[in-house]
Amino acid sequence: MILGAPFWKELTTCCVEGTATYEIFPGKWRLSVAKGIEYEPVIEEFEFKEGQDIEKIVELKRWIDMRDRKWYSGDGHVHSFQQNDEQRERIAAWANAMDVHVVNTMMMGDIRRTYFEHEGFGKEYRYASGDTVLVPGQECPRTAEIGHTQALNLGSSMVRDVSSYYLYDTMFDGAHAQGALTGYCHAGWLGFHVDRDMSLNVPQGKVDMFEMLQFSDLTPDYWYDFLNLGCRVTAMAGSDVPWGGVIGEVRAYAFVEQEPYTPDGWFDAVKKGRTFVTNGPMLDLAVDGKHPGDEIHLEKPGTVRIDVHAWGNRLIGQPQRLEIIAHGDVIGSATTGSSQPGDLRIHLAYPVHEGLWIAARCKASNGALAHTSPVYVKVAGSGFEKRSDLPNLLVKREKSLKEIEELVATERSKNPEGPIAQQGEALLERVRTARDIYKQLENKTIE
Repeated sequence: MILGAPFWKELTTCCVEGTATYEIFPGKWRLSVAKGIEYEPVIEEFEFKEGQDIEKIVELKRWIDMRDRKWYSGDGHVHSFQQNDEQRERIAAWANAMDVHVVNTMMMGDIRRTYFEHEGFGKEYRYASGDTVLVPGQECPRTAEIGHTQALNLGSSMVRDVSSYYLYDTMFDGAHAQGALTGYCHAGWLGFHVDRDMSLNVPQGKVDMFEMLQFSDLTPDYWYDFLNLGCRVTAMAGSDVPWGGVIGEVRAYAFVEQEPYTPDGWFDAVKKGRTFVTNGPMLDLAVDGKHPGDEIHLEKPGTVRIDVHAWGNRLIGQPQRLEIIAHGDVIGSATTGSSQPGDLRIHLAYPVHEGLWIAARCKASNGALAHTSPVYVKVAGSGFEKRSDLPNLLVKREKSLKEIEELVATERSKNPEGPIAQQGEALLERVRTARDIYKQLENKTIE
């Protein structure tokens, strides 16, 4: 268990297994014990006097077991050294204490060097302990100019070439060749100009996921924009330990149908888009019985039935507002009074005239958040892009592409021997390729 309640309430101090002994000085104390978001935390205040011996027995109550519903938790972004079993067991114990099933350990890099070294990659370097498995991956390339990237579940090696460091597609292609999943870190707080590289690679289908929930931030602007362009992108969550608070303070749940459960099943579910991200409340979405990541094909315009359920625990985060999102717009909502948050449901018959994506999100009374990946609805063979907003979306993408061109021009002038200048022509070629794709989308607006 973790001595420290959910991150938005209490600080974490240490991780214990079974029992722990502390020497404390006289005074008033606050004991806080937690084990992730599926257990009720215990918070207790007491006074300690000189010469006392105090024994505290804490029983943690599990308020929900998402495994019973075939949802398994994962943290998509944990930095730690993974060079021997002692290091691995330390992280695995922490993850078990937070009740996280899959922990993606990230070897990190920049153009100069790597950090948080790993002994190796692939299944032979996974580490299983209790209900947790550690799976090696990478956060690299990562730059302040065009964003941070990640690859989960690498098959054999880190993909890193400083001669093409700013050409992120080389990492995405190399990671995919190993069977890995690719994505952008910090997308939920719009970090490090990541929209620039998104504009190059997302429309080419080189990216599987955006890290949407981190540090209690879930700003969906970039995600919604690319979904509205007709790009499939799955929601991921990552704590970014050690910069984050604790492993699993934010988590991605993946719906794993096959039994028995395996980590490979978890990654397969993420690849299919069967996720929701949360730091407290639980969330379930069905559209005509289909779930996040699924596609619905309508032969002609019609009506779909949307069923959404958000629920939580009063000590973790009970939903106060629940929303159904279609093409980035709220099409249905439910709320509770601020003094009575709890179980929220929406049942909605929604007319569909053209392709679209549908997701659900909720916010709890204590600020905790949850968001599902989308269900994709296509009509008469159409895509799911938001055609009415394509002109505005394409203006945004052109702005990002021009920023890359300006970046290359500036570096060629001020730092001609630097990596951006040296890789500039290849980067500009990728800008031209992206423009061609957006031109095809632009033509849809005048059809």
